[in-house]
Amino acid sequence: MNLAVVTFTLYLVLTTALGYYGYLRYKRKGRTMESYALGGRSVRAYLMALSEGASTWSGWIAVSFPALLYAGGLCEAWWALCYIGGEILGWSVIAKRLARYSRINGAISVPEFIERRSRDDTKLTKSLSAMAILIFFIFYAAGNLKAGMITFEQCFHMPGFIALIIIAVLCA
Repeated sequence: MNLAVVTFTLYLVLTTALGYYGYLRYKRKGRTMESYALGGRSVRAYLMALSEGASTWSGWIAVSFPALLYAGGLCEAWWALCYIGGEILGWSVIAKRLARYSRINGAISVPEFIERRSRDDTKLTKSLSAMAILIFFIFYAAGNLKAGMITFEQCFHMPGFIALIIIAVLCA
């Protein structure tokens, strides 16, 4: 077994264990949907930035960034540092205002925030923003499934279809 297989397996076990620990902790405390979706409104801006960044760029970080480092050398690591810094700066600027207004109007989700911010009683903005999120999420999910499939193909030397099935099961 090569080092890539061992490292990747350890990574999967660790992230799964962390997720399960969080689930048990959440379940034990009997929290509400608001505390789940918004972290009890106590998550700091820099943590929100890192979380959003990790979610948004997960396929890029897993597949494209290592390829960029391999092709361009270690000097390409500046991309990651600049991206992380930009995310933290961006969220530090908007997070307090976003949190304050969502507390005032009681919004939990982005579509709900947009609806209440625009004072739309017809639910049109909420519906349109939810549809936009759903449509773009399909492409986001497809890209990340493909990135995971490529990672598994390369690390574990398996056919793409089998890798895709495993990634889909792990993500479900």
